[in-house]
Amino acid sequence: MSMDFIVGLPKVGGLGNIMVVVDRLSKYAVFMPTPTQFDAKEPDSWIRTQRDDGYMLSNLMSLRTFDLSDNNIHDSIPYQLPPNITSLNLARNNLSGNLPYSISSMFSITYLNVSRNSLSQSVGDVFSNLSLFTTLDLSFNNFSGDLPSSISSLSNLSTLNVQNNQLTGSLDVLTGLPLTTLNVANNHFSGWIPQELNSIPNFIYDGNSFDNGPAPPSPPYTHRHLVDLIIIVVIQDQAMAIKKIDNAALSLQEEDNFLEAVSNMSRLRHPNIVSLVGYCSEHGQRLLVYEYIGNGSLHDMLHFADDGSKTLSWNARVRVALGTARALDLLAFCVHRNFKSANILVDEELNPHLSDCGLAALTPNTERQVSTQMVGSFGYSAPEFALSGVYTVKSDVYSFGVVMLELLTGRKPLDSSRVRSEQSLVRWATPQLHDIDALAKMPEPEFRPPMSEVVQALVRLVQRASVVKRHSSDESGFAYKTPEHEAINL
Repeated sequence: MSMDFIVGLPKVGGLGNIMVVVDRLSKYAVFMPTPTQFDAKEPDSWIRTQRDDGYMLSNLMSLRTFDLSDNNIHDSIPYQLPPNITSLNLARNNLSGNLPYSISSMFSITYLNVSRNSLSQSVGDVFSNLSLFTTLDLSFNNFSGDLPSSISSLSNLSTLNVQNNQLTGSLDVLTGLPLTTLNVANNHFSGWIPQELNSIPNFIYDGNSFDNGPAPPSPPYTHRHLVDLIIIVVIQDQAMAIKKIDNAALSLQEEDNFLEAVSNMSRLRHPNIVSLVGYCSEHGQRLLVYEYIGNGSLHDMLHFADDGSKTLSWNARVRVALGTARALDLLAFCVHRNFKSANILVDEELNPHLSDCGLAALTPNTERQVSTQMVGSFGYSAPEFALSGVYTVKSDVYSFGVVMLELLTGRKPLDSSRVRSEQSLVRWATPQLHDIDALAKMPEPEFRPPMSEVVQALVRLVQRASVVKRHSSDESGFAYKTPEHEAINL
């Protein structure tokens, strides 16, 4: 039964009392302390503990309204928040940092107010799957950069307040939304105001650098993909995969820079990396020629295999995990930037081959441009990429973890056909795993292990499994022989 819970935190600090609060909150639907009830010390320590042990807040499954407005909280917003809330109000505090990526998994949220704080950096591309949003208030903060493209997904948004920030760029991303109130005053927006926005009943746009005169018609919105076309050809009885590069998506327009990037890609030689065997750069066309792996991708095998012959056994899944981990370990000096199961090709012997290695050097590295390249990779992207557009080697480690969950569960990273609480694989799987303390830190890049440690951990796992299997065979009197195509090379 849902009840309101209007209360403050216990006067005595410490983790034990926080656990009591969390236990009580888990039974109620509303948490709304009296305004100014908190002094500066109590909420700081409480919020800090929630940030370090954020899984506690994520356990509040019944909570629907979370209101900490008008208090004196000095800290960043905890990464993990109650996952099923419909209303989150943190207005008029002293919060810093930026919006946590976990907001992207709050599929039921309709109201978010973080106004009059000290939040900064970019807003973050966290709104793609939050179609129930009606009110978003980011006003009176220090947010900078362009409005994220995922705001265009908020198909029920009626009120948007972003006034008094440092936001830049155009307002084109807001066209098509059912807004009745829009306040963008006192920012650094520029360009033309889209004609459609002028019909919004409550539209305030003073204090920006908009162009005068009527706005030109908006061009159709398209995503630029680096690889424009893939064809399979046979050269001297050997199949090759040829990728045609979209020059409009390239950051390296100079021929020398393009050739240097291709040269670096050609040196990536590893049994678990798809080899670049040639290229062409003539008459304005740029082609990359790769060895052809004809048995399909890991994504297809996990999610679209119709016949039993393509069902991956447990040994085969471990083999894929270990092989791709070794491939990523080789790439430790650079980023992959698009690591996902669709880019892991599997040959007839079930050996994994990581594709698109080195292509990141050809793509732009600005937040807006990279986000369009990653449009097919939702569910794999690390939190820091969605929040700031920054992508590092540690971001690849996060994406590898998502693929590991795919291998373990057979689920897609994002599956809209499931109930909302299970659509995000990471969100669904986290409570099912054992080391919650370690998982709570994984959103922070510095806590993710290097791929070399991941490889060592997988090797130890395989070795232990082999010892247990041999021991079981000896006790039963039956010898077990792993099929040759499933053998795991250590």
